[in-house]
Amino acid sequence: MIDNGLNLGSFEAAALNRQGIRALESLFELRPYAVDRPIVDISPQHPDTVGIVLNSGEILEKSCANVPGGDCDLLSKQQLIEKFNDCTNYAGCQDVDYQMFLNADTDTPFSKLIELMTVD
Repeated sequence: MIDNGLNLGSFEAAALNRQGIRALESLFELRPYAVDRPIVDISPQHPDTVGIVLNSGEILEKSCANVPGGDCDLLSKQQLIEKFNDCTNYAGCQDVDYQMFLNADTDTPFSKLIELMTVD
């Protein structure tokens, strides 16, 4: 909410230890729930829900059952490019050509594409 979104850097110690973030920690209450099988992401059977209780007592709540980029909410080509650039820039890979990933045939091993990336 503070940064208007999440990226890989949002989970770094420096980002999490910012004064504004630390001050919000005490205002959050986690309510984990049991699931019937191991899941690795948000799912329609086990959505993630965030609720905010305003000073007035009003509750604002939002649930997400289909993570963007998941099977039920595919990313557009532009969203894929933006996500790719965000991830490669975060990893220290500058100017990686996303076209080689978008144009790779299904027989090209992902590991071969990764070899083409260089970290400075």
